[in-house]
Amino acid sequence: MSYIHQVKVKSVQNDLGVILCKHCNAVIATLPTNGVKKFYNVCSSPECAEKDKREGAGVQKEESLKSR
Repeated sequence: MSYIHQVKVKSVQNDLGVILCKHCNAVIATLPTNGVKKFYNVCSSPECAEKDKREGAGVQKEESLKSR
């Protein structure tokens, strides 16, 4: 007589994704992904928001100069 054991495997997804501030590298959030992934955004720090505002203005200036 043979016995067959059935094993139920539950798939668990870990929070391998991370959202980092692109200025200070603070962890903003984690999210479930199938592999290690890094995403960048801007945190709520006033210093980082100001840096992002200045960099955004610089990019717009460069783009407007290129179109001339």
